Formats: sequence, structure tokens, C-alpha cells
Amino acid sequence: AKCLKTRFCSITIVLPKKLEVHLTPASCPLPTASNEDLCTLVSKLFDSIESFFEGLAISKLSGKDNYINKKGEIVGQLFDEVNPFSEGLARVKLQGKYGYINPTGKIVIPLQFYEAEDFKRGRARVNKKLMGLMPMGWQINPQGEWIDEC
Repeated sequence: AKCLKTRFCSITIVLPKKLEVHLTPASCPLPTASNEDLCTLVSKLFDSIESFFEGLAISKLSGKDNYINKKGEIVGQLFDEVNPFSEGLARVKLQGKYGYINPTGKIVIPLQFYEAEDFKRGRARVNKKLMGLMPMGWQINPQGEWIDEC
């Protein structure tokens, strides 16, 4: 990103598919900063931002994955791994366990699986260690209910 040599007073960050910064030139009583300062600040906000899909984008903040909305707000919490939404749910991982969240960021299927896949045709394949034994393969529905053994 190129930084222009301007001064500004207020900043609006717009996130359609990429991070854009719109500057309002300064002719106001607030302290001003250089555009270079802004570029440094924006580059520190998010390590990366992917394209938006259904109003959310996967982003990385301080090495943790998360989702942001088009206002630039973090939706839900920070995770070790996040994946695109599929059939209204997204597979997330935290501290070695997978679960699923809805578009508001709420965990709707608890983080409990050793391995998990995205939902396809109303089912997701998951593996869960039962009583510390070898992982067991199952399929679950979007409510987190066991459907059958894989």
C-alpha cells in the first residue's frame, strides 16, 4: 500500500473485499497525524483479511484467527483456526479441539472434536476421543446431534 503525504483529522475504514482507508483532510481542531502513521496503524490492526462472504471475512489478528464484519468489528472470539461458513456454520479450533459457530460468533456446537469437517448436505464428519481411546468417527447434524457412525 502506498502512503500519501497528507494530514488527516478523521478516519473511516471500509471493508468490502479489501481494506480501504478513506481520509478526511484536516481542517478541524483535533490533533492530526501523517498518513504514514495511519498506514502503520492499519497494518498493525490485522495481519491479514480475506474476501467477504455472506457479510463476514476471515482475518488474522496478533496471530489468532477470527471473523470480522464489514464494519471492521470482530465477530465472536479469537481462535487458533477458523474456516469459511458452510450451511450456516463455521468450523473453528481452539486449544486442539474443533466445534462450530453461527454467523453471530456464538459457539453452537461445543469445541469437543479431535477432527472435524465442514457441513455438506446437513452433515459433518467428526472424530471424538471417547474415554481417551482411539478417535471414533461420527456424523453430526447442524444441531450437534449424532447421526451415525462413519
